[in-house]
Amino acid sequence: MLKQKISSDISVLNTLHMEHDWIPWEETIRPTLEIIEKKEQFMKTIRYSYHDLENYLLIEIFNKPFVIQDGKKKAKADINMEYRFVENIFPYSIPDGTKHYVLWYNFKSDFLNDYLINTHINISIVKLLNNLSKTSYGNDDFEFVWYENPKKTINVFHHVQVFWRLKKSKL
Repeated sequence: MLKQKISSDISVLNTLHMEHDWIPWEETIRPTLEIIEKKEQFMKTIRYSYHDLENYLLIEIFNKPFVIQDGKKKAKADINMEYRFVENIFPYSIPDGTKHYVLWYNFKSDFLNDYLINTHINISIVKLLNNLSKTSYGNDDFEFVWYENPKKTINVFHHVQVFWRLKKSKL
């Protein structure tokens, strides 16, 4: 069972995909034309409605209160080192049964390490599964891999791409 960071290198992803068919690979991590257009429209909306990308993330991902300043949303809360685990709104074309999430931090990565990121992902998936179902899920009911995207669209806050699935016995 996998619960770890993996390399974003294409050859590594391809090898891992051959061993674990739920892990994305070369053909599934490239955005489709539809996703590219959706991202472009999304960024236009952010520029129109928010002071900047950081304010969008603080308001929409971290649920910070905001004010309208110069016709745009501006977060009014202090940043206090939090993380959020959210479904990727621009998912890769991943294999059936695999979920694509993003683990967001509202700060830069200076205070993070692989162990802490693994822990945050594990806690987040257990909480998510237990909130979605009356069944109690534990740490052994799923597996995940994650990596930092080498071509980040957003550099304001640290975030990682997370791919996870329930173990086959739980499907």
